[in-house]
Amino acid sequence: MGEKDREGNAPGSGTEGMGVASALRESAERSAKELATALACAINVVALFAAPRVLALACSGAGRLPARDEIAKAIEDCAKALGAGAGEVPAVEPLHTLQALLTSWEPGKPAPQAMVEAARAWLRSVGLPEPDEGWDQWEGPRGEPEPAWAPPTSRALRAEPMTIDEWAKLDGPGELVDGLLVEEEATTPLHDAVVDWFLGVLRGWASPRGAVVFGPGHKLVVSKLGGRKPDICVYMAGELPEADANLSSRPPALVVEVVSPRSVDEWTDFDIKNREYARHGVRRYWLVEPTQQRFMVCLELDPEGRYTMFVSGRDQVKIQVTGLDGLALDLGDLWAKVDPSRPGAQGESS
Repeated sequence: MGEKDREGNAPGSGTEGMGVASALRESAERSAKELATALACAINVVALFAAPRVLALACSGAGRLPARDEIAKAIEDCAKALGAGAGEVPAVEPLHTLQALLTSWEPGKPAPQAMVEAARAWLRSVGLPEPDEGWDQWEGPRGEPEPAWAPPTSRALRAEPMTIDEWAKLDGPGELVDGLLVEEEATTPLHDAVVDWFLGVLRGWASPRGAVVFGPGHKLVVSKLGGRKPDICVYMAGELPEADANLSSRPPALVVEVVSPRSVDEWTDFDIKNREYARHGVRRYWLVEPTQQRFMVCLELDPEGRYTMFVSGRDQVKIQVTGLDGLALDLGDLWAKVDPSRPGAQGESS
């Protein structure tokens, strides 16, 4: 009989094999626990972006809104844990999308629709079903306090319902939402300067191509009971609205909205109009925020009829627009011309 080890077991015996198996089992259990922890943390923060009312609750102080670094770490840890897994694992791509969008999201503000859709896509991939009342109406697990504030809504300008035809003939302010005339966004000189810059760039690009660019005041039908006045609408050659119409029911190739600082206008542009334009079939939707974060997000309609971000930029970034041949945007030129007094306007880095 050969020499025995200190425990009295012969080398190469079954007990040594059991030790290896035990170590492997412990490693597997540790990995499983790490993955479960990462998933649980990620689900908690991602659900904030999937459900606008839950995010509103957290922002109001009635719940807890994690710091941006906490959110980013939870998403990063989960993406790493899933990436290290074997076999079928939940999708990681929506987490990467959320990571990218976090840089332009301002804590305390509603989440852009692109973040909402990425969050919901990932939660579906981990098998978390949509609440019975839908993500838009869900207010968190039962027993949680009610949100201290609801998403802001535009003020109604008249109590009586209005039809699309009546709105088309209306010579005055107001957009049509669910058959009611509501106030338009409140603009500022900076807002108007940004709109003028985009009008100049887009009209210079559109004219030789037979496309047409409309500025503020153009009426766009987005549903049977809804009409908007986008800051800018671009129609391609062959898809132009009727020359004598007071409004257009054809989806533009591009809508541009410059976000105003009022919370109701931010919510309307990032959330409500996002869904309205997508349902109406507007192929491209650009949002420009010129006041605080000073950024631009370009969204494109995917085959499922939802907007996905194809590019975003800020400061001195130059954007080559896909799908609109020859169109380039120099954001450095934009900010230098519309806000030259702002520190670093001529020399910020991207």
